[in-house]
Amino acid sequence: MYDRYALSFNMKKTLSWMNWVAVGVLGTVGTALAYEPSTHTTLTALAFDRSRLSDPSLLTDLGFNPSGTYREITVDGVPVTGGVRLPREVVAYGAAAEDYHTAGLCPSDWTRPFNHFFDPQHGGRALEWGGVLGHPSPDWALEDNGQVTTRYVSCLAAGGRPQNFSYRDAQANLYAALIQPNPTDRDNSMGMVLQTLGHVVHHVQDMAQPAHTRNEAHSPINPPERAWIEAYTEGYARVNIASIVNNNPYPVPSFARARDYWVTSGAGSPMYVGMAEYTSQNFVSQSTGFQSNGSTVLANPEFPLPNGQGKTIETRTVTIRLRDTNTLTGPMQVVTGPIYDGYAFGSQPNRVLATQSLVDRMLQNSGFSMLFGVNSYVYEQQYPVLLPRAVSFSAGLINHFFAGKLSVSRAASGPGWVIRNEAAETMSGQFELYYQTTTGQRFPVSGGTWGGTVAAGQSTPALAEPPNTASKVVAVFVGTIGSESMLRTAGRVTDYSAPPVPCGQALSAGGSSEGFNQLMEMGSEAGPVQIEFEAYQIPDKFEIRAENSAQTLVVTTTNMVSGWRNWTYQFNPASLGTSKFRIRVTGNTDPATLWTASVSCPNKTLTNSDRIQDRISITFGVGATSGAGCNTGYTSITVNGTPAGTLHFSPGVGDTSSPVTVTAGTHQQVVLQTTITTWGTPGFTCSGNGSVFWNDRAGRHYLSGGTSWISIQ
Repeated sequence: MYDRYALSFNMKKTLSWMNWVAVGVLGTVGTALAYEPSTHTTLTALAFDRSRLSDPSLLTDLGFNPSGTYREITVDGVPVTGGVRLPREVVAYGAAAEDYHTAGLCPSDWTRPFNHFFDPQHGGRALEWGGVLGHPSPDWALEDNGQVTTRYVSCLAAGGRPQNFSYRDAQANLYAALIQPNPTDRDNSMGMVLQTLGHVVHHVQDMAQPAHTRNEAHSPINPPERAWIEAYTEGYARVNIASIVNNNPYPVPSFARARDYWVTSGAGSPMYVGMAEYTSQNFVSQSTGFQSNGSTVLANPEFPLPNGQGKTIETRTVTIRLRDTNTLTGPMQVVTGPIYDGYAFGSQPNRVLATQSLVDRMLQNSGFSMLFGVNSYVYEQQYPVLLPRAVSFSAGLINHFFAGKLSVSRAASGPGWVIRNEAAETMSGQFELYYQTTTGQRFPVSGGTWGGTVAAGQSTPALAEPPNTASKVVAVFVGTIGSESMLRTAGRVTDYSAPPVPCGQALSAGGSSEGFNQLMEMGSEAGPVQIEFEAYQIPDKFEIRAENSAQTLVVTTTNMVSGWRNWTYQFNPASLGTSKFRIRVTGNTDPATLWTASVSCPNKTLTNSDRIQDRISITFGVGATSGAGCNTGYTSITVNGTPAGTLHFSPGVGDTSSPVTVTAGTHQQVVLQTTITTWGTPGFTCSGNGSVFWNDRAGRHYLSGGTSWISIQ
């Protein structure tokens, strides 16, 4: 848009010289120029703030510092002196640099802005003035139809002026920024990504200047006569751009293809969506303005849109700013009517679209129709519509560039890593794994490449394991995303974690006075761990500590204890700083002592196959009696301190308690509390067939009362 160079003549119309003459009077000109580089800088900085680049996580996920500085270069590839800046500034610099020129590669490099035109009403033609002077803007900015060089003859004779700052180039630079071994080279490539995005969105902003969408030529031959809209925007509107954009918010669009930000792909009728088609189909430029026979507004003969439908001519008192900074106020006929936005807002009525040309007095007796063009008054009416849209479309194109999203993580089972498509569309191409060492060097993972198609939310098969010298894992994709055929790149950098350590199997140990001291690998999986210790009748001590520098206590009996104990511990190797347990049993000095211990793996349930000594379910009860020798009442049974149930009894009636699980062994403590009764004679006097019993695998066993040590089979 508002390029810094103006071609102050236009031969395509017989009357354009008259419009040019009017420059000295009213500041109008027969050709137009896009925004000054400083205006592009402001527009692009605002677009950056509305794009995904403003989210620090975007660059962080790609392995870059969002608060770091990145190198800027000239269009000749020479580093800019002092050009090491923050990402926002680098993108904004690129937008300004798209209008810069240098004779380093071609003496006529000032022709670069010839590639900033796109006329959607004539098949998307490039700038024409006695011949084709440039490439259509999206062809040059995107290179989605192939690589291009300048069309200008003198540059072609010098070997061609390559386009090194296209969307295609930015994608290639992103790939390099992800895979290059040296961190400095990666940073420089990311700087190229940021700067090139500025060059690309410059074109979207140019499409918000009607002259650039209606084949109105300009050139740097005579900068003092540059297009008035450029000078006016630079001197008047640029300082107000932020408030204009903020006061007229426009949604950031999202399209399937980058070219859709210029023009709707495959549209058979005017759509008013893409930036170029919206501007060309709604607004006129100085040399392609409306005509009128005095009452009816007519479209320009070369441009069917905007047409005269809904347009009216009215007289308004307007103030026009002149080149010499003075103003001119007076009545003037203006064309008003609706504009249409096919993406947001729809029809917007009562817009000032043009004012009567000053050359009309020269035409009154010549047989020509009235002419309506543009001036500072019209520009001021266009800014609140075109500038916010240009900013949002620039932000949308930046977002489109980063539409590919990945995550990379360990495979759910087995070795290796998987790359997941976190984008909204299918990715089809090559998925690659790289690893980064502690010194910042990156290398491909052997066996870490897979080609295929991954739908949104799905993952690749498991790719190979990086070497254990890795500090980071880098996932890279290059291929197509969604329906767009242009190759795109995506990446994700994450911290490397060593392969999971298997817990293996549960610990099952038993012994006597010698005790126990063993290191157990618990694995890298977090989760609950079941722990059991059986000391039987003779007390022993049990303890587990994490094998870390703090020797974190996991469980302990504190002192020597008898009987059975169990715990559930929430194991988390990340917080403990280790995946290992140190398990100790201190055995009693009594050589008759016996103990068993069992420790499960995380998230596993202990079973008898994990224990040295089985745990079985037994049932206690009172046998049926034949006489009155057994008083009516009840007794409680406690097994190793755990209530096993309450037994009710009366003459001739047997009863059973609820089952209780105990560990089989010879030191199982069963306590009969026989002094509590509800009725009858206190005490427990049943004997023989009426005694309390339990059933286990060996049959029925009887207790005589009080505290008994029994053998559970």
